Amino acid sequence: MRVKLLLPLLMLGCETSPSPRAAFDTRVYAAALDTLVRPGETIVLLDSTRAPYAKSRGRPLPKIVLPGRTLILAPWDALTTPNLSHDDYWQRFHSRFPGAVAWCSMSKISYTLLGQRASLYADCGCGLLCGASQVITLVNEAGVWRVVKVHTISVS
Repeated sequence: MRVKLLLPLLMLGCETSPSPRAAFDTRVYAAALDTLVRPGETIVLLDSTRAPYAKSRGRPLPKIVLPGRTLILAPWDALTTPNLSHDDYWQRFHSRFPGAVAWCSMSKISYTLLGQRASLYADCGCGLLCGASQVITLVNEAGVWRVVKVHTISVS
C-alpha cells in the first residue's frame, strides 16, 4: 500500500522544463557542458530536444556560451548519414565541422518541484571507439548550478 501512494508523489517531484524554469535551462546546460568539454575544445551540440523520437517536442536548446570553448549548435539530424562506414562517417563529420573534436546531444532538463535539483541525459561521440552516455545531476546553490553527480551509462 505504501509503495502505491509513494510512486505518484515521487512522480510529482520531477517535471520537464515548465516555462517559469526556462530561464534556468541555459545555466543548467552550461554547467553540464562545462564538465564534458575541456577548455580549447570545439564540439557540435546536437539539439535532440526536438528530435522526432522525443516524447514531446519542446523549446530548442538555448544558445550556450562557455568561455574558452566553441559550441556549434546543429539540428538533431545534422549527422544523419545512413549506410556510411564508421571511417566515412567521421571523415564527413570532420569535413563538415572543421576543428570539432566531438558531438554531444542533451535531453530536456528535469527539475525537482522546487527547482533546486536538475537532471539531464548527455550522449557524446568522438570516434569509432570513443564516446559516452551519462546522466548528469546538478543542484542550484545560491543561484549557481553545480554538477553533483555524473552517472556513466555506457562508454566506448
